[in-house]
Formats: sequence, structure tokens, C-alpha cells
Amino acid sequence: METIIKADVFFFTTTIVVLILGGALLVAVIYLIKVLRKVKSITDRVEEEAEEIIDDAHNLRENIKKEEVRMSFVSKLTGAILNSIFVIKRSASVKNKSKQNGKK
Repeated sequence: METIIKADVFFFTTTIVVLILGGALLVAVIYLIKVLRKVKSITDRVEEEAEEIIDDAHNLRENIKKEEVRMSFVSKLTGAILNSIFVIKRSASVKNKSKQNGKK
């Protein structure tokens, strides 16, 4: 008779522990599903933004190709201006050096 009572107590406590663990596991799975949904939402947004960035890069490349003539003209003009400024400074420094050499 005592063994039957001990077996009943064992099965009762085991049932309670299994129910508690099952409930905890259920709650954990529900939270995991919520987190995975958020992650999916974020990755979808990142994918959309990446596609837009790729489109912008393609548009930028097309605009650069179209504006290549203008950009080359601007770069040549800028180079000419900078060269003229540096030539003026060089020629002035050469003149100063020649004056100093002549005074000696």
C-alpha cells in the first residue's frame, strides 16, 4: 500500500513539473516567434534600402557618364587656373632668387 501512495505522489509531482516546463517552453517559443518576426521585418527593410542604394548608384554612374564632358572641362579649367597661379608664384620666387644672386 505504501508503494502505491509513493508512486501516486511521484506521478503527481512529475505531472506538475512537466506542466510548468511545458508552459515555460510555450512562453519562450511565443517570444522567439515575436523576435523572429521583428528580425524578418528588419531584414526586409534592409533589403529594400539596399535595392534603393543600388538604384541610386546606377543613376549616379549614368549621370557621371552624361556629365563626363562637363567634368573634364571643369577639371581642365581648374588645372589651368592652378597652373597659372603656381607659375606666377614660381616666376616671382625665381626673380627674387636672381636678384639676391646679383646683389652678392
